[in-house]
Amino acid sequence: MMKILIIRFSSIGDIILTTPIIRRLKKQENVELHFLTKKPFASMLAANPYLHKIHVIDKNFDDDLLSSLYNENFDLLVDLHKNFRSLRLKRVLNSPSVSFSKSNFKKWLLIQWNYRPSVIRNVVDRYMDSLESLGIKDDGHGLDYFIPSQTQIKIELPLEQSFLAWCIGGSFEQKKLSVNQVAEVASNIKTNIFLLGGEDEIDQGEDIIRLCKTPQVYNLCGRLSLNQTALMIQKSELLLSNDTGLMHMGAAFKKPIISFWGCTQPSLGFAPYRGANNSTEISSRPYGRPCSKHGKSCRISPLGCIKNISSKQITAALKKYNF
Repeated sequence: MMKILIIRFSSIGDIILTTPIIRRLKKQENVELHFLTKKPFASMLAANPYLHKIHVIDKNFDDDLLSSLYNENFDLLVDLHKNFRSLRLKRVLNSPSVSFSKSNFKKWLLIQWNYRPSVIRNVVDRYMDSLESLGIKDDGHGLDYFIPSQTQIKIELPLEQSFLAWCIGGSFEQKKLSVNQVAEVASNIKTNIFLLGGEDEIDQGEDIIRLCKTPQVYNLCGRLSLNQTALMIQKSELLLSNDTGLMHMGAAFKKPIISFWGCTQPSLGFAPYRGANNSTEISSRPYGRPCSKHGKSCRISPLGCIKNISSKQITAALKKYNF
């Protein structure tokens, strides 16, 4: 039996993007697969049938966790985070390891000079490259997301009707459409719309509802767990999303996706992974270079050039999906 530990500490989208690696490793003969991640994200993997055990880190490694991992005596470490913390862990565990290419130099060239000597491949493909020495290749089945069977939406909602899911969240303000952009489009959609996001987006969701003045928009920001959010996306007809983790949830469920890009661009290697059904990327600058790697800053506007996407662009994309 070969015992393998996959290392990916965060965050929502990045962990979902590891799922093809989980699946392909487990489908090798005699493999016991473990996963190490941060506590807030462990629930996303709880129902994954390919994992034998999930190990959880809080903010830092403690002696008990390091001792527990060391005693597992792993045959291989698959480092899909590749930072100083994972490097320290690999030194402590002292097991053979593989890691992926972050393509940081290519990203720097693209962001700073718009220089594209070669395409930055999707991060999933780069994850898969790290396993080439093991003879493991992509199976073409895309991403996975397994929702625990006990997951329920306990809020009274018209879920028997068709609806759109719209993720209004993002790790930085510069990666998010504005309240006015969302409200202007949502006001003209006849289908129910459920707004998704974290606690930081609760007030923005309420502002969107106030501006829409229409009964078919519901604010679920901050009211759902990660698995409940996944269930909403799974049940939706279409997902609209900024460049954020919920976009990758939609790809895992093979949902049609309309995604919005400004400071970050699909060219950085994080577009909805293949297998997503009929994905449309709308960019404020489709032929421009990204402003920053993670969307923290914008060279065009302090609030982010994503705010330059027009309601006409979004409405035109929706018409392609008959909304």
